[in-house]
Amino acid sequence: MPGVLENMATEVSESRARKFEMMHFVDTPGLVDGDMNYPFDPDQVLNFLAEEAHLILVFFDPIGQALCRRTMNIVEKLHDVHGDKMRYYLSKADTVPDESDRQRVLIQITQNLTARLKNKQFELPPIFIPTLTDKESSVKNHIDGVCNDIEKVINLNVQNTLNSFENDTVNLLAKITE
Repeated sequence: MPGVLENMATEVSESRARKFEMMHFVDTPGLVDGDMNYPFDPDQVLNFLAEEAHLILVFFDPIGQALCRRTMNIVEKLHDVHGDKMRYYLSKADTVPDESDRQRVLIQITQNLTARLKNKQFELPPIFIPTLTDKESSVKNHIDGVCNDIEKVINLNVQNTLNSFENDTVNLLAKITE
């Protein structure tokens, strides 16, 4: 796809924690409305990546353009085809000043998603990356849930690969015997 490789960067994590060595993350650019021109077709790229992915994490930033038309359109299209692979999160939840503001943001995002998604069942847990300098946050951080979802998908894919390997071995033995 023209323009994609020229705008792609790679980062490698040396971590062995949480099965990182078995994962590839693709972080796509945030989508914005207006005159922003991308050097590639974001819809085409996101559709291609969604086909290849085992899990699609959608992060809604409480500040900025989380609910812009462009983002909501692609989320809706992806959900129609890949809804079972999609998980939604309110990211940077610790940046919302108080609980009433956070609830307003959650309700606004939930209402927008509910209006667009055919499968109305989804969760929108708040997450944030804790730092050593953070004071105790009033927000319950569900970041471990994200990690658990990722590990479940990894374990399922490992099991599916082992099952496929077993079937291939049985078929190969049958062909050799034949």
